[in-house]
Amino acid sequence: MMRFKTLSVLLVCTCIALAGAAASADEWRAAGLGYYNLDDFEAITGITIETWQESPMLSERVSAGELPPVETRLPVKPLVQVPWGEIGEYGGALRYSEFTINYDHYLRHIGTSHFLHLQPNETFHWRSGPYLGETQPGIFSHWDISEDARTFQFTILEGLKWSDGVSVTTADIEYYIEDVLLNEEITPLAPRWLRWGSEANEVVTEFTVLDDYRFEIHFSQPYPRFLYWLRSPSPHWTALLRPKHYVSQFHKDYVSEETLMPLMQAEGFSDMDDWGTFYDQVAGDAPAGGVTIRTNNVLEYPTLSPWVAVSVSETGDWVFERNPYYHMVDPEGKQLPYIDRLRRKYIAESEMVNLDIIAGNTDIQTQFIRIDDYPLYAANQESGNYRALPVKAWQHHVLIYILNYVPDDDSMRAVTQDVRFRQALSMALNREQIRETVFMGFGEAAQFAPPKDSPYYKEGMAEAYAEYDPEGAKALLDEMGLVDTTGDGWRNHPDGGSFTLPLEFYVVTPASVPGVEMAERYWGDIGVRVDARQVDGSYFWMIQGSNEHVATVWWADGPHVMDPHFLGLGVHTPQWRQWHTSGGTQGMEPQEWAKELLRARDTVESNPDEAAREAAAQRIWDLQTEYLPVIGSVVDPRTPLIHSADLSNVGIGNDLGFVNVMILDGASQWFFHNPDRR
Repeated sequence: MMRFKTLSVLLVCTCIALAGAAASADEWRAAGLGYYNLDDFEAITGITIETWQESPMLSERVSAGELPPVETRLPVKPLVQVPWGEIGEYGGALRYSEFTINYDHYLRHIGTSHFLHLQPNETFHWRSGPYLGETQPGIFSHWDISEDARTFQFTILEGLKWSDGVSVTTADIEYYIEDVLLNEEITPLAPRWLRWGSEANEVVTEFTVLDDYRFEIHFSQPYPRFLYWLRSPSPHWTALLRPKHYVSQFHKDYVSEETLMPLMQAEGFSDMDDWGTFYDQVAGDAPAGGVTIRTNNVLEYPTLSPWVAVSVSETGDWVFERNPYYHMVDPEGKQLPYIDRLRRKYIAESEMVNLDIIAGNTDIQTQFIRIDDYPLYAANQESGNYRALPVKAWQHHVLIYILNYVPDDDSMRAVTQDVRFRQALSMALNREQIRETVFMGFGEAAQFAPPKDSPYYKEGMAEAYAEYDPEGAKALLDEMGLVDTTGDGWRNHPDGGSFTLPLEFYVVTPASVPGVEMAERYWGDIGVRVDARQVDGSYFWMIQGSNEHVATVWWADGPHVMDPHFLGLGVHTPQWRQWHTSGGTQGMEPQEWAKELLRARDTVESNPDEAAREAAAQRIWDLQTEYLPVIGSVVDPRTPLIHSADLSNVGIGNDLGFVNVMILDGASQWFFHNPDRR
């Protein structure tokens, strides 16, 4: 018989309180911050939640006969969210600005729901967070993993409903997997988790429905990381299910061609050969539940998010209202979210966001505003009725330097593959000056390394080749044969030709431009000529895809070894990753240290033995320290977070040490002290 280890919430105490009595903050905080199944919350705190409450705007709709009562809209046992500060009050409209018309950097946090939650904690980073902290329930109320990490069982929160009132069941997951992810017309290549363990990119993962609320996923090889993927910020509810009752009307296996064709023509398609593209356009990426902004059928598309779109504009201005069927309540039984509406304002130029901030015309901003504007924000707090906080950035490093180790130019390849070159570039950086100039004195000058409180950290990792030592850097380059043979002050290639390091970048982080300018100067000081060019994102990815790039700057999203982009070599040397993932049939063969790093990543991802995973993770960091695939600059930088002075349960996230996106993830428990102000 398969033996499972249960990862549901542990009951840590059993306090006693009078059923139905008002609970004190100390009582409901006994559960700790985060998300709890109702039974677990009541057992931990001793509080019994006997009645449910709702926003007055929903009570009016119930009285008018437009909605059923709140107790029938909530799940059988709603999820309880413990607020960070106070129990909130209902009402108000949250205003924010977004400068991308067909994308939203805020909705992926404030406007979505998750299969499983990571308990809010101070160690969270975008990709490291899923590995650091306790798993808590979400859309899935219970979860079990077999001891060999191959079989996962999940239970959907019973009575969970879509925003149109239709029940969520395993049929929604079965539809999405069987009819969408495994339909090659819609999904030419099934997602990696369905192909996990296959050397031929075939679907080998098995999906089994157990009943209306329980299902099982069985992998051909151990996949302990799957649980962490489910609780990370990326796979919100759209990653594993769709509202079958709605989206199946666009699926040719469910409706006739005669029915489909008028729908396709309305979207500009006239040939059934284009049906897969049509389906993806109208039903593929759920609007207002993810991050893609589109206007077609958004008002009809059911969601599980806290707010649903009620007014959309092709100019990018949107209005959302609370989801009457949202599945979470607070410790007093009040259905969340507290805030009634969201108002998204599109601003074509990101710089214009600052004008709205200092004028007090926005209630929350943190994405893509710069720390060097923090003095401006701080100076206008009182007049603008907001608070400016220098919170932790979700990126462990906001400025890193990376090289392609197999560029098309063979002579350049010989240089970038020499570890002494990377060591020299690192030693030439004046990190303290970068910290003061680019990051306003926040953070700590350091090499890219695990955090010092991490079990992987070893003494000296943050200092490895990070001390400002231009003379030592020059000596390493001399040793390589990169010397000035013409007397013009610039080093020449060992073969005698001229040497210039191309550095092409786009503004993927606010630190990109000043970070490149400073590196260009520091590396010039040791005789390395840099040809730095700012390009747009599409051009960068074009040259990256054709292996024409050599050097660039980026951010590093978390201090965990499973980061696929930088420690995983995905951005700077994708040819090595392709060789590894294809079993040597594609890409280019890596150097031995890189082979070892990629093998260690496989161990971390798939070995069910925790000790083996930990040893492999340690080895990855040791290889980073020795070979510098990533050159870091400043660790734990800050980023501005602006919130209205009237908005509560936000700033406390900074006091708790949360990064900015974790603060955004807490939006359902934010509230206005004076919600009638607009």
